[in-house]
Amino acid sequence: MTKKAAPPDRIRGFTSLAGHEVGTAEGKIAVSKLEGYSLRRIWHNGEWWHSVVDVVGALSESSDGRNYWKVLKKRLKEEGSDQSVTNCNQLKLPAADGKNYKTDCATTITLLRIVQSVPSKRAEPIKQFLAKVGAERIQEIAQPSLIVDRAIQTYRDKGRDDEWIDGRLQNISSRNELTDEWKHRGADGIKAAPITAAMSKEMLGVTPKEHRDLKGIDDSIELRDQFDNLELAVTTLGERAAKEIIKARDTKTLDDTKKASLAGAKVAGDAARKIEEEIGRSIANASNFLTAEEKAKIQARAAEKAAIPKPEEIKISEKKLAGRLDQTASIGSS
Repeated sequence: MTKKAAPPDRIRGFTSLAGHEVGTAEGKIAVSKLEGYSLRRIWHNGEWWHSVVDVVGALSESSDGRNYWKVLKKRLKEEGSDQSVTNCNQLKLPAADGKNYKTDCATTITLLRIVQSVPSKRAEPIKQFLAKVGAERIQEIAQPSLIVDRAIQTYRDKGRDDEWIDGRLQNISSRNELTDEWKHRGADGIKAAPITAAMSKEMLGVTPKEHRDLKGIDDSIELRDQFDNLELAVTTLGERAAKEIIKARDTKTLDDTKKASLAGAKVAGDAARKIEEEIGRSIANASNFLTAEEKAKIQARAAEKAAIPKPEEIKISEKKLAGRLDQTASIGSS
């Protein structure tokens, strides 16, 4: 039996990433997948707060979890169980458009009470998920290296080799360090999105949106998890260079921070253009690690989205309907 090679020391001892994950826990956002549903949560005041809309939507198997929660809130108040509603807190979570919006969130204990009020065959899996998330976070705070261990194992389970995993962890670390620097200089939240897009264009020749389209993935898939080794290396170089240039210039304004970030991106972009000349192709490419099942789900979501009428189409339909009603009224009065 062939003995499996030990992972590189850089992977085994990735302490800086672990320290960052624990040290900057407040406001940390995580998204988990459960039976096809995305469940968002945010670390706030020393514990996880879960998006009630997401969990209720999964429980009810509804595509409109927000409306279901609105109806459920009213019912809970009428039944005298409004304490669960009162204990919810509006916290900002990212939506499909990439922006952060205030969303009703609840602690694990409060959410378990809400789950009990919804008759659903999914209740038990969700209860198990909530318990698992809570236990894992407690373990991670006590032993930060578990964060990295779990990440490594998750990627290995998906078939990634240790070279790719090392590159991905380096990439996560560089991104964390850069966004920390941005936050320190007032370029966090929605202010960071246009800088990220501009840096990506400079480094790889595509914006994140264009990169997603190129790889055939939607917003439910983490873009960088689909990067190959070169895409990861170029992005990591650009973000590390950006952080150091920002610090060297000691930027004070959002505009100066953006300029310094783009200067770092240009370092990586110039290197990328030279590599592309040698290999005869663009570093940004259509390859991905999607399974057949994941591709089928993306296609199904795209088809479902395409079937939803656009706002302008709804307005046209409303005008046509109003015209028909006017016509009917005119005939009735004649």
